[in-house]
Amino acid sequence: MARKKSKPVRVTRADVAERAGTSPTTVAYVLNDTPGVKIREETRAKVLDAAKALGYTPSFTARSMKRGRTELIGLLLPSLDSQFHPFYAQMLHGVFEAAAETNYHFLLLTQEREEKYRHCLRQNYLDGVIVVQSADEPRHLKLVLEHGLPVVSLNNVQPVSVPQITMDYEGAMEAAIAAHLERKARKILFVHGTWSNQPIARYLQVFNEHKQQRRRPKVTFAELGIDRYQLSPGQIADLLSDDCDGLIIDGYELARDITHHADYREQPERAMVVFSETAHATPLGENVTILQSQPEQTGRLAWKQLTAQLEGKKTRKSIYQYPFQTTPNPTNEDD
Repeated sequence: MARKKSKPVRVTRADVAERAGTSPTTVAYVLNDTPGVKIREETRAKVLDAAKALGYTPSFTARSMKRGRTELIGLLLPSLDSQFHPFYAQMLHGVFEAAAETNYHFLLLTQEREEKYRHCLRQNYLDGVIVVQSADEPRHLKLVLEHGLPVVSLNNVQPVSVPQITMDYEGAMEAAIAAHLERKARKILFVHGTWSNQPIARYLQVFNEHKQQRRRPKVTFAELGIDRYQLSPGQIADLLSDDCDGLIIDGYELARDITHHADYREQPERAMVVFSETAHATPLGENVTILQSQPEQTGRLAWKQLTAQLEGKKTRKSIYQYPFQTTPNPTNEDD
């Protein structure tokens, strides 16, 4: 007959006190580093050595009650699948790396399962929340604020007075247009997705502002909305049959498919600027400029802003726009 495995016995403060030859109260003072209480260094060393030898870990509940904080931070994502998307994964990696040397831990929550994260707010499980890109974000930010918690918005600008960390989509579009104007482009075509999200809307706002300016009558601005970031060879051929000499492409994979098309290779004078979420190594050609967003850096900055709130510090401004980076564009040696 198989023997049942015995449950591990939890080490208590009394056990530490017995090994150290002192009282449980003294152990509590030492382990909590209680201010205003003087403990001899010899006694302190004995308690710490005993705790380490026995593998003592303080009760999470007891420590939370004692300190008035849980050291748990909520990461509120749009959906459960978001964490697996490379863009979101890089933002989260930035947060985790920035917080690696702290005592804080993270709880992944999703906006699609609202009752669960509302329960965490009601039960005071969290010390703060980072709300990651969401079309419905103002409501989520306000819910967190209603519970008096520090909160940061990551990659979405909303009319709420909280620190907001975002990619500089406006700056990226300005840089793309400037690059084409410098090359004396006569027609600039912006290819983007047709679905609703804030990054596309912010790109389009800047693009349309340039389109409406009359001081450049010799430059035409046009746009092409597509319902997915993948076009057939025939669709790419139709796109390239346009007389535009400056392309702005939102999405590296789409830009790669276009530059590898035979019709594009026959038009070396046509220039392209690409908005990319991540770094890639596939060559795109000499006349291609890649502007890469910095999701990991925005994640780091989001943690910095949340930490400031946790420490009771005031932030100087509410919106922080992190610039895109112009990345080296590898080219084939055989070209």
